[in-house]
Amino acid sequence: MGIPHLVLIHGWIPFAVVIFIIFVFSWIYVRYYQDHLESEMSTTITAIIALTITLITSAMVPLDIFLVSYMKTSDGTFKSWAANLTDRSSFEDNISYTYYGLYAVVILFLFLILPFMYFYFEEQDDEVTCKMRMCGAMKYTIVFIIAASIILLVGSFVPLKHPPSNVTQWDDKLNYLKNEIKTSHGETALTFTIGLLTFVGMISIISYTAYGMSVLPLELIKGYRSIKDERYSLNAKRETLQTQIGLLTDKYVGKRRMSTRDRSRLSKLEDEERLLNRRHGRLNNADMKCCKNCFVLFRPFQIALGIFFILLALLIVISLVITVIDKAMHSLGYKYGYSLPDPRFVNPVNKVMLYAQEVIMLS
Repeated sequence: MGIPHLVLIHGWIPFAVVIFIIFVFSWIYVRYYQDHLESEMSTTITAIIALTITLITSAMVPLDIFLVSYMKTSDGTFKSWAANLTDRSSFEDNISYTYYGLYAVVILFLFLILPFMYFYFEEQDDEVTCKMRMCGAMKYTIVFIIAASIILLVGSFVPLKHPPSNVTQWDDKLNYLKNEIKTSHGETALTFTIGLLTFVGMISIISYTAYGMSVLPLELIKGYRSIKDERYSLNAKRETLQTQIGLLTDKYVGKRRMSTRDRSRLSKLEDEERLLNRRHGRLNNADMKCCKNCFVLFRPFQIALGIFFILLALLIVISLVITVIDKAMHSLGYKYGYSLPDPRFVNPVNKVMLYAQEVIMLS
């Protein structure tokens, strides 16, 4: 028995709507944060597509959970259309292939398309042709291709099982290794690469989250400078930048072209000047708003919110330390992922969640 069309409609039509929303969000996000004075259509479209595919990969998780849970009834038995093991396995394989396809596209963008488009944009110059830009971009992109090849190669060998004890000859071990790679169809290399990228992303998220949780409360308590002081500081920085730009351009008066180093420095100074001009414009717009004085009334609430975030950060840190100590002393060990079936220490976050559950529906 095949999968009912109603199941596919309930799963894939909302997912198509989510894909459209993700695409619109990616378009707005990239267009908002890009430099409109120095942007190209090719790099913009590439960034939008890359962000869209990455978010779609994350959106596959709830769809996967929905489709798998939809196979069973409320008593835990499989529905009639999912009772056949062959049909169910085929359906699950299709979901797995969708994951692998999206992961492969993410790796392709990360190690080939995005580096190529980045260096293609950096090679932009008045006297550089499109062919020269592509050659220069490809030259630097080769480094990323080599890195991806090494990671995929390591991923093909590292997760493999050890040969059986009766396989002692070198030729037999090599044949066993070839058979393992053929059997996995490259899944081990792909999952290893995605796991490595996930680890790097997790480190970045941890770093930025820790920094944000420590800086945000302090910024709220400290407050911000007045518009007058901010404008004075911006004007001083702009004068310094304009002086440096003037000295750099006067250095090449009468000469035909700048050196590569000075041209790069001039471009960086001009970028900083544009950012300062943009901030100056925002300050002028904020100064013209009639509600600017109303923010003074919210200053006590801002301080209280900062104190609340400090206490929240301390609560999370203490809970993490207690959990780490508890797992180090009473867990099942590294072979079981430091699983802690019976926690011995009281975790403050768990207690807060239990008390909050009495007020709101929080599990």
